[in-house]
Amino acid sequence: MSSSKNSRFEVFEEKIKELQLSEEEQAAFRKAKSQLQNHTRLGALAGLFVGGYVSKVRKFTIGTSIAISIGSIAIGSQIGFFTGAAAGIRTVKSLPNSQRIFEIVREVQNFKKFPSRKGREVEHEDNNKPSTFPDEFSSDNQDFNDSDEGQQSSWTNLRSPSAPSQDDNNGSSWDKVRAQNSGSSTWDKIRQNNKNKRRL
Repeated sequence: MSSSKNSRFEVFEEKIKELQLSEEEQAAFRKAKSQLQNHTRLGALAGLFVGGYVSKVRKFTIGTSIAISIGSIAIGSQIGFFTGAAAGIRTVKSLPNSQRIFEIVREVQNFKKFPSRKGREVEHEDNNKPSTFPDEFSSDNQDFNDSDEGQQSSWTNLRSPSAPSQDDNNGSSWDKVRAQNSGSSTWDKIRQNNKNKRRL
């Protein structure tokens, strides 16, 4: 995150140099920058001390203490960054013509959000262009499609005569099973035996 902040400051400084600021405005800009840096450093140090103190009071292990200290440094530096930014804004607002600098700040923020918009548009246009392959690749592809269609047709011709016979075999086997099951069941045999006994 510090690298992104530094790069943003570099772009901001380049924009400031283009404006031909007065000595008062340049001094206010330098003061705002130093306020932001000092608040960030003090916030990180305060976070380190708070994390170390809490770890010592709670008697955490070394690993837990290091993790708490790192988290406290990160939180403290963020708080310091926001307080430093607020102090810098107050310093810039004290200038008689502060609106120019705030417009540059907004321009730099928009530049950081959309750095390569033009590049993305060019890439999108390149992707929309139809790809052209050499003729030999297209002819090879056509030959492959023709051979694939020939193989499918030959497979269909080989398979079609055997399909009905297979269905007939399946039908005859099912007929045999039905014929075996459609005969007299066990209940029919019991009823027949009872009738024979009554006649006797």
